[in-house]
Amino acid sequence: MSLPRLVTLLAAALLLSGPASAKDKGPKKPEPTPEQRTEIRQLMRRAVGGRHEARRSEAATKLGRMGPVAEMAVPSLVQALKDRDVSVGCAAANALGRVGVYSKAAVKGLTATLSKGRDPLLRASAAEGLGMIGALARKPAARPLLSALTHKDQDLRREAAKALGLVSEGDEKLTKQAIKAIQPLLSDDEKRVRRAAALSLVRLGDTSPKLVDLLKATVTKSGRAIVEERRDASAALGKLGAAARSAVPTLIAAVREEAQINKAIPYAEQRRAQHDEFRRAAVVALGEIGDPRARAALERAKQTSALAEAAEAALAKLPPEGEGEEKSDSEGESDDD
Repeated sequence: MSLPRLVTLLAAALLLSGPASAKDKGPKKPEPTPEQRTEIRQLMRRAVGGRHEARRSEAATKLGRMGPVAEMAVPSLVQALKDRDVSVGCAAANALGRVGVYSKAAVKGLTATLSKGRDPLLRASAAEGLGMIGALARKPAARPLLSALTHKDQDLRREAAKALGLVSEGDEKLTKQAIKAIQPLLSDDEKRVRRAAALSLVRLGDTSPKLVDLLKATVTKSGRAIVEERRDASAALGKLGAAARSAVPTLIAAVREEAQINKAIPYAEQRRAQHDEFRRAAVVALGEIGDPRARAALERAKQTSALAEAAEAALAKLPPEGEGEEKSDSEGESDDD
């Protein structure tokens, strides 16, 4: 084949492949198989026409578990938001957040329910669904989510704060607005609202001392938070980096905290594993903060199999030994005693 002919063929191939490459950018919507379509249609009918509320709720939940592949169910789930039984509407809202990640119709239905839903729990579920969808819901959902932060119902306040943290990411103007609106919830009467607000503020980049103090209180055993909440608060402190230096003693205490679990109780091993996850989150956070006071505690953590790998990585992030080490870890633990 001559060189000019080869060049011509290559150019043609590039022209043909160009538009296809542009179209390939970004994630593609998953398409259901024929078998999945049949199942989705059956569940759609049951979600809106099932005789008992438990059956309707179960159908909506199953659709949600299928994720975006079940997007064809969005119209039925939007209809189910108006079900006479609130539990069905809540299940539909959660499902829409899972199947409707590419769907403006899902966003529209959830936003309308958030704004005008007849029950606070249903509105809270709609806020949760919008948070799951994320950036696609940003523009239509921002105003009603901001408004819901001051609602008298604690579940709605909590879910609105969580959703704002998810939909605002990537939008500088809305992020500033959301931080300003969520910050007062750090003083909310309800503990779960305060914690949701704190985690959202971390996601949005807030580093206020009050935020750090609330997260520290959640990590401590005396804060009476469940272990998953303590784990999430530890991770959040790590995301704050150097701004969370005051939390170093709290996190050191968390790393050292042995699980007090009776082997005879159900799910004892599962509970121990959850506690190890919490301690591991504290180890990672100490590495992200990068304070040399954590060195001794991290060295000891290397001797525990569940923490060893995380501790090794955290130690690698600390400054060279002797640099900036004003206190040992034991000298800084009075915060938690």
